[in-house]
Amino acid sequence: MLEKGRWVIGVSGGGDSMALLDICRRNHIALCCAHVNYHHRDTADRDQRLCERYCKQWSIPIHVLYAKNEEKGNFQANARKERYAFYQQLCVQYQCEGVLVAHQQDDVLETYLMQKQRGSLPAYYGLKKESIIYGVRVVRPLLSYSRQQLRTYCHQEGVPYEDDESNFSDDYERNRVRHHQLEKMNQIQREALLEEIKKANENLCVLQEQADTFLAAWDGTCQMLLSQPHRAYFLQHWIRKECNLSLSQAAQKDLLRRMKDGKAQWTQSLDVHWALKKEYERLSVDKLEMCDYLYTYDEICYMETPHFMLSAHGEKIEGITLTKEDFPITIRPVQAGDAIRLRFGTKKIHRWFVDRHIPMDERLCWPVMVNAKGDVIFVPKIGCDVTHFSNNPTIFMIK
Repeated sequence: MLEKGRWVIGVSGGGDSMALLDICRRNHIALCCAHVNYHHRDTADRDQRLCERYCKQWSIPIHVLYAKNEEKGNFQANARKERYAFYQQLCVQYQCEGVLVAHQQDDVLETYLMQKQRGSLPAYYGLKKESIIYGVRVVRPLLSYSRQQLRTYCHQEGVPYEDDESNFSDDYERNRVRHHQLEKMNQIQREALLEEIKKANENLCVLQEQADTFLAAWDGTCQMLLSQPHRAYFLQHWIRKECNLSLSQAAQKDLLRRMKDGKAQWTQSLDVHWALKKEYERLSVDKLEMCDYLYTYDEICYMETPHFMLSAHGEKIEGITLTKEDFPITIRPVQAGDAIRLRFGTKKIHRWFVDRHIPMDERLCWPVMVNAKGDVIFVPKIGCDVTHFSNNPTIFMIK
């Protein structure tokens, strides 16, 4: 049973969330509905109208966020971040206990299969009944119900819902796991997998206790960590405590390999914000400083900044031929999703960083030139895009 008080409830219009909404209403739980319209599908407005109609019928307040989708890169990760920021705002505004979300048993099984597929060592296998996400208390009341049981409930009780058509494709990893693994399991296999998850979490709990005991006495040296039989998990547990990051099995092995290689000093990026640093046997997790600059030019000019120089002279790879249609040009740091069109195809800049082993602190400040259309037309060390090359460059950009 939920504790007394008001709750934010995330509703998408799908069968799971509409079933949760209806169950809460029938149990007289004070609610404030939150719907996010990403405009990512042609039917997004249809789902919004369905949620609004239900809430109007039962006098439940509903708030709709029209997502901006301005960040490039992983749509699902960006959408999740924006969604939970919205939930947090409503929780504060209405002094709510937290947010209710409609994850159910199929989501637990899918999450576990994905974790195993990736070789993850998570803080928890599957989904917890309660957790904190982006500072928001999240409660999942439906984890013991299957997707089919919730659909049956909607049909029996006359609760309207709509299907998200993006779930039918194999575009996302979760969809592939659902269609090619989970949907082929019978009830006995599902129950066996649930029991496997339970045992995996029991073992994980023991490991966490051992890791906490080790970290309490750890002097921060590679040698002490490498001497532990569960060193990979202890490393992961420490990094998660330091910066809330989960590493793949491959990433853990790579870090342990580097600890053994004997080099006195090195830095290894963990993601775009954090890095693991070794300095004479001692390890530390350091936050990477983000660069934030923006230069806009309405015409060709020559100048020097802390990040790049625009010059009348330079090497061939530093040259670019600009036209009147390119202005105003903007020079800024690389963003997630940035790519440049070259003669042999389009190159993602972050992929180029990885291929060239560019250190993470340099990646965060690496400049790119963008024209008036929003196209990346020049990247230092890569050069200009295919449409801005000539034997007589109008300007040279030097990092």
